[in-house]
Amino acid sequence: MGKKYALCLLLFIISISWLSFGNVINTTSETGSLEDSSLTTKDYPNAWVIIMGDRADHDDAELILITAEMAYDTLLDCGFTDDSIYYLISEFNKGNSTREDAVTNKTTIHAALTTWAHTKIPVDGVLGIYMISHGGENIMTIVPDTPYYAYDLREDLNAYEMGFFKSMIIYEGCYSGSFIDELSGPDRMILTSTDPWSISQWNPTHPHFALFSEPFFTSVSAGKSVGEAFCDATANVIAQGYGQWQHPCIDDNHDGVGHIVNAWGSLPSTGDGNEALNTYICANCPPDYLSLPKFEQLPLKGWVAHTNPITVPVHVKIWNSTPIASVICRVTSANWTPPSPKDNESMGDVDPLDVIGGYQWLLDYDGGGNYSGMIEITSPLNNSDYRLNFIVEDINGVKGRVETTWLGVNGDGMPPPDTSNPTLYITNPASGADIRGIVEITAKGSDDQELEEIKIYFDGALVNTTTMPNYLPYPNAVFVCDTTAYSNGLHNITATATDNTGHTNTTSIMININNQPIPSFQIISVVIGCLLAVITIYSLKSKKNELSLTQYQL
Repeated sequence: MGKKYALCLLLFIISISWLSFGNVINTTSETGSLEDSSLTTKDYPNAWVIIMGDRADHDDAELILITAEMAYDTLLDCGFTDDSIYYLISEFNKGNSTREDAVTNKTTIHAALTTWAHTKIPVDGVLGIYMISHGGENIMTIVPDTPYYAYDLREDLNAYEMGFFKSMIIYEGCYSGSFIDELSGPDRMILTSTDPWSISQWNPTHPHFALFSEPFFTSVSAGKSVGEAFCDATANVIAQGYGQWQHPCIDDNHDGVGHIVNAWGSLPSTGDGNEALNTYICANCPPDYLSLPKFEQLPLKGWVAHTNPITVPVHVKIWNSTPIASVICRVTSANWTPPSPKDNESMGDVDPLDVIGGYQWLLDYDGGGNYSGMIEITSPLNNSDYRLNFIVEDINGVKGRVETTWLGVNGDGMPPPDTSNPTLYITNPASGADIRGIVEITAKGSDDQELEEIKIYFDGALVNTTTMPNYLPYPNAVFVCDTTAYSNGLHNITATATDNTGHTNTTSIMININNQPIPSFQIISVVIGCLLAVITIYSLKSKKNELSLTQYQL
């Protein structure tokens, strides 16, 4: 029996010691910064309320309807059911959908948020709210009722949450960012299609869904986080030339201030975005649940001589997992501006020339993922640039991320002297971040003509050289860093981008490696435990031998 007790003691000591030892090992193997590792588990909305607005002249009522329907379809694709989506439809569009639960007014909104939601959301659960309408400062237009003000929504949310529930609000509308300071709170994430001072736009390509909402919901249906989808939607707004007039905002650090993406188009940005990057709409979708078509190759910026008209061949290559319905090259001048809205509440109008044969050109399939065609620019401006957007859509109506290149027009069609340095950002980790374990150090660059390479240095030592291809999009330069190979404390990360004429740009950040050492007392406890157990076993065995010998002598 003594030996059994000793063995139990041995196993107990070893188990306790190795459990704590293993905890230390696990904490040093996490990827990213210490701040990132402290995020809570992934959040998902449990149910949704869709609120469709309108105004007295019913301007763009059809586009509001099809965008709301697109959002509803996406939620179904993400695993929600008709029973978990409450759909408020504008009075003008009543009867134009088979899904409507009620007509939008202040009473039905209040009931949806304070009564229906409580039957669907568990304690600490999340209610998703998608709103789309014309807007004004702190206003969402709904008719025939008076406008639904930001403070109306705040009061309805207060009545719904009562300290037990969370909310995620997505508002597509002009000046929608003005809702952020009114709604911001500790259990709320707020995404708006633009800031408090700007209008929202419709997508220039058919069927003209709302410019922010379409790429946002496409991305979440692909299994991306809310934060990643926000970045994708912002990128599409900017790529198609609307970035000067529409600025999507996010507030998820609950300070009442919305922020756009950071300088390289990502989150977090000025404190916002961490929660969004850890929140998903598609709860049961694995990453890349819906594989979006994407451009693998498109041309670098080129130049042509000024003539009238200008005819230019273009070629792109696409990766896709579903059949492609169309590939469009959309051409606008660098100084193109979208049509002004009818008034201060209107969404921006679609340019009447933004159609096939106007600014848009269909490309032909050449096999092997290759598409090509001819674009024509009539009455081109000399010594100017033209934006070439490439837009791909599959047979299911799913569009990939819009990619952009440029065409220069000048007297001789030759590139001008290159006098500009490349642009360059270290996109991960953040400056000043605490990191440990395995971390991807990432740098992103571009150039107005042609980027040659990006190099990454760690404490002055070259650790990565990425040579750029002669086509877009440029890949990121990535160094997979095992931080355990370096000492704890401050370290320097430097990246240098070089273009094909030798111009360079260098940027540096400081980071702090904070790998937790293995405490010596845990190792000592294992050793001592083993020794104690061995001594105990040996002692018991010796005592037993002595007893046996005594019995034999007697």
